[in-house]
Amino acid sequence: MEIMMTLFVQFVQEMKEVRQQNSHSENELPRIRDRNQQRDDLPGSRQITETRRPKSHFFVGIDRGPDTTNLVRIGLERGMQAALVTTQTEVRSLQNQVANLSTELEDNRLQIAVLQAASYDGTFVWKIPESRRRRREAQAGKTLSLYSAPFFTSRHGYQMCLRVYLNGDGTAENTHMSLFFVVMKGEFDNILQWPFTHKVTFKLINQTGGRDIVQTFQPNPMSSSFRKPRSEMNNASGFPRFAPLSTLERFVEDDCIFVKCIVDTTNIVL
Repeated sequence: MEIMMTLFVQFVQEMKEVRQQNSHSENELPRIRDRNQQRDDLPGSRQITETRRPKSHFFVGIDRGPDTTNLVRIGLERGMQAALVTTQTEVRSLQNQVANLSTELEDNRLQIAVLQAASYDGTFVWKIPESRRRRREAQAGKTLSLYSAPFFTSRHGYQMCLRVYLNGDGTAENTHMSLFFVVMKGEFDNILQWPFTHKVTFKLINQTGGRDIVQTFQPNPMSSSFRKPRSEMNNASGFPRFAPLSTLERFVEDDCIFVKCIVDTTNIVL
């Protein structure tokens, strides 16, 4: 807007100068006409004057200066264009800031939701909704596996999560549901004992009151899956053939599956 006003003031000043020039030219015209009239009154001068330059041609050659209306219009157009470019730049900058803030807000909401759903006693129940659709996506190769939210052995303990392949992983593909345990990099890893050696139990919960599918394993202290994490997650470890797909439908209610993980925290110091 300041650019437009500067250009406008500049052209108004030019317009004043042009008007002063035109006024000076108009003041000179009567004196020119008087001198011509005096020459016309002299004997023999009328014919000579008309022969050299007809009066009708005299005013044609006078330069009255540029059109001040066009100058003002051009100045306003340039100023508006400059202001428009500046405004568009500012709008794009604000849009980027809003997008960044929206992303940060969504990340914060996700972190809050994860913390609210987290367990701090080594026991975690994972509800997997829309299990049929997710299994079809796994069969189509779109989303082969799913990760659970993190859970903990205590407020200052190990951080873990689960990983499931609803259509099976590797040699178990299309025959079994695969279920794995993942040790994650945590905030308090430096004061915990490594490797992770605590017994892990998986349960596929039967929602109709029937028997659950239960499997347990003791972590191998020599495996890299249970050493102190150097990246966000260690390699997953568990059961590629956890539950036959032929019986999986009996564990589905309202299109949901429930998986439970229990970590033995008996010998954990923190």
